[in-house]
Amino acid sequence: MLISLLVPSFFTPPVHAETLVVSPTSGSLASAIKAASDGDTLQLMPGSYPPVVISGGKSLTIEGAVAGEGETILGGVSVSGGMLTVRRVVFADAEEAVMVEAASMLIEDSLLRDVGSPHAAALSAKAGAMLTLVNVAAERIQGPQGAVSVTSSSMLEMQDVMISDCEGGAAGAVYAAGASATLERTSITGCAGEVGGGIAAMSGSLSMSAVQISDSFADLGGGLYIHGATVTAADIDLHGNIASSGGHIHIEDGSLTWRRGMLSMGSADIGGGVSVVGGDVRIHNVLWHRLSALSGGGLSVSGGSTVLAHCVMASNQADIGAAIASSGGTVSLTASILSGSVGAEAVASTHALAVSTQDTVFWSNSEGNGLGSVDVSSGLHFDPLFSNTVGGDWTLRAGSPGLDAAFGIDHDGTAADIGLFGGLDAAVLPDEDGDGFVAGRDCDDHSAWINESESDAWYDGEDTDCDGANDFDADGDGFNSESEAWGGDCDDFNADIWPGADEERDGVDSNCDGVDLVDSDGDGFGYDADCHDDDPSIYPGADEHWYDGIDGDCAGDDDFDADHDGYVPARYAADGEAADCDDQDPFISPSAPEIAGDGIDNDCQDGDVPAGDDSGDAVTVLVGEDGSESDTGAEEGSSLDSAVSPGGCSSVRGIPTWSLVAMVFMMMVMRRRQ
Repeated sequence: MLISLLVPSFFTPPVHAETLVVSPTSGSLASAIKAASDGDTLQLMPGSYPPVVISGGKSLTIEGAVAGEGETILGGVSVSGGMLTVRRVVFADAEEAVMVEAASMLIEDSLLRDVGSPHAAALSAKAGAMLTLVNVAAERIQGPQGAVSVTSSSMLEMQDVMISDCEGGAAGAVYAAGASATLERTSITGCAGEVGGGIAAMSGSLSMSAVQISDSFADLGGGLYIHGATVTAADIDLHGNIASSGGHIHIEDGSLTWRRGMLSMGSADIGGGVSVVGGDVRIHNVLWHRLSALSGGGLSVSGGSTVLAHCVMASNQADIGAAIASSGGTVSLTASILSGSVGAEAVASTHALAVSTQDTVFWSNSEGNGLGSVDVSSGLHFDPLFSNTVGGDWTLRAGSPGLDAAFGIDHDGTAADIGLFGGLDAAVLPDEDGDGFVAGRDCDDHSAWINESESDAWYDGEDTDCDGANDFDADGDGFNSESEAWGGDCDDFNADIWPGADEERDGVDSNCDGVDLVDSDGDGFGYDADCHDDDPSIYPGADEHWYDGIDGDCAGDDDFDADHDGYVPARYAADGEAADCDDQDPFISPSAPEIAGDGIDNDCQDGDVPAGDDSGDAVTVLVGEDGSESDTGAEEGSSLDSAVSPGGCSSVRGIPTWSLVAMVFMMMVMRRRQ
């Protein structure tokens, strides 16, 4: 511990050191202090003790009662010279609880309650003194400058300290002027002062680590005020602080170097988060969230130099410059993200060359990205893909365009990420599964087999490569494979094919409706199959209604020839055209052979021919001298190529008549069967 390095003899009592037990009787503590030797311990019994003065350069320890034995209440202590350690003591109802001058004092495991006044600080160190607080709680404390005041080259160290409900004429909780102050694991809540509701650093130096300042108020710097001091900070959170200028921090001169932390829910007229009037400001890896002001919702700069790197400014609001307003000085943005700004453009400036950007993302800012002379056209514009902002997780999830997108390197040796967790000043993210990919970047940090270096197997429900893509949409067209119950993509490996895609005459069913071309009438058949695609009652396979002039089933046949024998009924036949006397039977037509005695007018000419009657419309095939044939009725004396068989049956071109009769009979049998 630092105090042991500065005063090692303080924690190594002389061999002759003794422990003196002191009761709360009148004058007993003062007498014990006077009688004690260098290195002695005064053990105070439970009870109340009046204020005491320790001088003469002694090194003493005062210890109160252990837990459960009752409180040891001390009205106050003034130390001049020497070293004093106080443990397990309650400082209560005292105008000045602790004053250290030209001496060293350690207060440990103790409580300060209702101490200080407008005329005297609850704790003060001056004239080169050193005051150390370890595991101390302070409530309802005050002072003319601050509840804790260190001046005149003094030193202040605070570790594991909680200060609440405090008030000061200058700063609320801690006032350091011309001094050196170090705060670690310190919480300041509900304090108020004129400058620096939480802390005022007036020259000298201030170092802070793991400090929280919340719900505090001041005219300048609701949480922190800097004037001429050198301030370094790491892992600092400021929440709900309010001021006229600099809701959380106001800087007039000096410097601030801050790495990691958060500014949230701050408000002011100027600079809801930070107001820079002058000085040198460098802020890295800090979240600026839900800040508001009239000008400069997150940051207002009117002088000095301000550099923001790997910051996220999200959901901030102002009438001028929702994230940043600049009226002087310079502002540089590197590898940062400005998103969700409302009320005004994200960045506003009244003078040229005031704001510069590099590798900075502008996303979803409701009123635009820049105003006036601000040129953010070179900025990046994409969804950064934060992991879970509602749950306070501002890491970039796997697949974010902001990963490995900035100059420099990260802790993992890759190119720097944009945003809070990029660069070497960022917090080191955990890698719980040991696969080399940290939280946020690893979409499942509990499985070493799931990270962005793995190959993804489609349709198994696991995003193995952490690209954030739908595991049931292999081609990334927004439609799941139709093999899934809630899918619909008929070709999940071609991003040009999906339900609703534009259809072309290319032999490909691009819109997954089962046909190649667009189905205008919605009957399930596209232009390539539907002969009438503007009528849903006409399509291949529809019921055909004969003789209406419409090819209802898209078969391509004559709508007036139902039996497909090549002849239409007389009412539809043209003048002089042979007509079909039975359009339901393909074996009855003007070109069909007549079968005598079957009761049917097969050839649609003069009815049926009686059986055995070879007259009437019987036909004989005539063969001319040139070998040509013609149909005619048999006439005596005609020149026929015919002969009479021994059985008395005639023949035609050498074919016996009985054979023709048999052929006709066979045709009749076949027709009856059909």
